[in-house]
Amino acid sequence: MNRKIFSLIFWALVPVLWGQHIYWEKTNGPVGGYVHLLHSDEEQQYAFVHGLGIISSEDTWKSWQVVSESCASYFISHFEICNNGNFIAIGNDKVLMSYDRGISWNELQWENSHETFKSLYKDLSGFIYISSDLHCILRSTDNGENWTDISNNLNSSGFKKIFFRNNRIYAASNFDVYYWTEENSNWTELSSLSVSHVGDLDVNKNLVLVGSQYSGLFLSTDGGENWQALTNPFANSLVSAVEITNENIFYVVFEDKGIIKSEDLGETWTVINDIQHSNEVNSIFSCGDDQLVLGSSYGISRVDFSDLSWSYIHGCIKQFYQRFNKFWK
Repeated sequence: MNRKIFSLIFWALVPVLWGQHIYWEKTNGPVGGYVHLLHSDEEQQYAFVHGLGIISSEDTWKSWQVVSESCASYFISHFEICNNGNFIAIGNDKVLMSYDRGISWNELQWENSHETFKSLYKDLSGFIYISSDLHCILRSTDNGENWTDISNNLNSSGFKKIFFRNNRIYAASNFDVYYWTEENSNWTELSSLSVSHVGDLDVNKNLVLVGSQYSGLFLSTDGGENWQALTNPFANSLVSAVEITNENIFYVVFEDKGIIKSEDLGETWTVINDIQHSNEVNSIFSCGDDQLVLGSSYGISRVDFSDLSWSYIHGCIKQFYQRFNKFWK
């Protein structure tokens, strides 16, 4: 069968094969694919898309333009903007730095070339923290030029998330959550929390919300000293992302199940049962009391809890072409 005949047959079958699972629709901005990460500062919103690179928006997630394709081959899992304007990211377990606002990227070099990195965070002072499999936690106070090991008494490695709240640095691995303060320079384990496989967590003031991949949701209202298990509509389901807004609104994404929202510290939940949009969610970002932006394998989408509706901001056409481009080479 020659290529022309195969192409005609293939495109004739597409509506039948994918009629129940549409992967794309017309959207604003360039075509995209698997969205690794969303990021927003005061002026711009950024999305890291596999196979495309960085795209940015200056009108609150509405329209998009390609910034650079130089990091298209990296799976960007964490990203921050240094105080001097440089970009720093974790991609493919490497630390990447851009000195021209994302146009080009360089891998930072370390004494051990086999060292791998898992997470990244910038605190309110502009200090940058990264976790690695060898040094646990490293900190830079000069925009990534030099790094200091602050692991001290820390035993775990491979932290999946680091973030700063209430003058504390929190670090979460699959099984443990720790915090660190400048005053005592030691890490304290949230020992009263007993979960396996932490999926994600977030902190706002004294509230700490932890989503476990197998054990459900846990909430602390006193900074991690005491915990309570929260009931939820998707008990014993995989938690992929959690978010606490400044107004103490909880959002939780359950893999292949849907998204829930609580305005009363987890006492009651509003549910959106949507398997497609909650599948393979890598990053979430709240943009108002009722709206949440998600980056996933389906592109960038927005959920509005005021009317329980979904809409695509940026679809996933490129992923479809990448999946079948071997037929037209």
